[in-house]
Amino acid sequence: MTVYGQDLAGTTRTWRADEIVNGKLPTQLDGVAVNINGKPAAVAYISPNQINAVAGVDAADGDVQVEVVRDGQKSDPVMARLQKCSPAFFLWDGKYVVATDTSYRYRAKPGLFPGVTTIPAAPGDVLVFWAPRFGPTKPDIQSLQIASQASTVLEPAKVFIDGMAAEVLGAVFSSRLRGLYQVAIKVPEAARNGDLAVVVETGGYRSPDNVLITVQR
Repeated sequence: MTVYGQDLAGTTRTWRADEIVNGKLPTQLDGVAVNINGKPAAVAYISPNQINAVAGVDAADGDVQVEVVRDGQKSDPVMARLQKCSPAFFLWDGKYVVATDTSYRYRAKPGLFPGVTTIPAAPGDVLVFWAPRFGPTKPDIQSLQIASQASTVLEPAKVFIDGMAAEVLGAVFSSRLRGLYQVAIKVPEAARNGDLAVVVETGGYRSPDNVLITVQR
């Protein structure tokens, strides 16, 4: 999550590797902390006008208070929505789902990035979509702890491409980075050519619209 404001910090930086101790993410940088529903968040980036933080595990589902603490001084609390999951996709160019194949080749509209090879998806392809906020897993994600292994998402995920259900081969919390999920799908055989809408549903929530994947037979 990102908090915007004024005089939030006196320095500008991200966390350092030595501040992640025994796999535990730091809950303050240079005296700056963030509390969500009264619980500390991990602080990834600070600056006078912006803080990036990682929410810890919390069973609450609804509006909660968020406050910034700087050198012991607390900001006025603001309200934010806390949900068990809030599925979305990471995006390229603000609209294309971040997708790779099983060989980690970029699967996207050709020419999307200068000097980078991108390959459109094809019907029947197995792709991995990279995403945040798919919610609880088994085994549990330990709060503010870097995962040591992949964990399966508890709530079944449904992925639709151009309104057609794609076969979901698996959805896991990745061990590579806190908050990163991977969803493996098979592109429907009947998928047409073009930029097609992609949505995911899990835990009773639906990802934002206007996300695309390029398909070329």
